[in-house]
Amino acid sequence: MESEADRHLNRLIQRLNDGDPEAANELFPLVLDDLRQRARRALRRHPRNHTLQPTALLNEAYLKLVERSKLSVRDRGHFIEIASKAMEWILIDHARSKNRKKRTPIELDSLVDYYETHSIDILDLHQALEEMAGTLPVLARVVRMRYFGGADERTIAETLGISTRTVQRHWHAAREWLQVKMSQ
Repeated sequence: MESEADRHLNRLIQRLNDGDPEAANELFPLVLDDLRQRARRALRRHPRNHTLQPTALLNEAYLKLVERSKLSVRDRGHFIEIASKAMEWILIDHARSKNRKKRTPIELDSLVDYYETHSIDILDLHQALEEMAGTLPVLARVVRMRYFGGADERTIAETLGISTRTVQRHWHAAREWLQVKMSQ
């Protein structure tokens, strides 16, 4: 059963979809804490010496989202997916601009068990995800939402319209695919 808060959120999303610029200003505070936690989780996977802070990442993601003239969002989960993608691009842009010649390693933590103790470059990961998206788009969406957006299995399942068990299977398959790809 949908709560009053969920109904209010859905009304704001509909207004956002209809092009109401004030809807983004009202929507952002409602998802701020959730997005701030996701930004913190995303940045934990990066070297401690990076200069991007969670608040800056979150603010840049928000600006990217509201800059779009018409943002088509289905629901909260889809909004989180879009915000995850925005945070991914910000992190990629940050890595590119800061390290034109020097690549920045990141820890993949739980993404690929093999790489828990090995460093991998965020730009290499991004390139691998782009390749995955070309052939296995659902797996790439799962990785992006979980890795860059910090979404849990339930949120991913709701957003993609699949079961949490299917999300788990996709996550396992994506980890294996990335392990093979990143070790080449």
